Amino acid sequence: MTASATSFYATGRRKSAIARVWVFPGQKGFIVNGQDSAKYLKRANLQMLVEQPLKSANLIGQVRVRARVEGGGVSGQAGAIQLGIARALVSFNPEM
Repeated sequence: MTASATSFYATGRRKSAIARVWVFPGQKGFIVNGQDSAKYLKRANLQMLVEQPLKSANLIGQVRVRARVEGGGVSGQAGAIQLGIARALVSFNPEM
């Protein structure tokens, strides 16, 4: 996991899915593989799953998330994105 001045990066893995996740503070949006997250993760439960770390940290609407995910099925990809977001948020604020 690395942190730069403008973004925080982490990798998440679940089953055979691997997600590379960038979190940009002070911006809004959620992009997965170049598409809006709601368009990519069509099921509402998967959308809630990937947003759960942001809700726990009270950061919904305060950060922009960009994820690049490959391998596995959509459910495994959502789990990998969730873990990547959680790890990136910890590098953003180690107290989380």
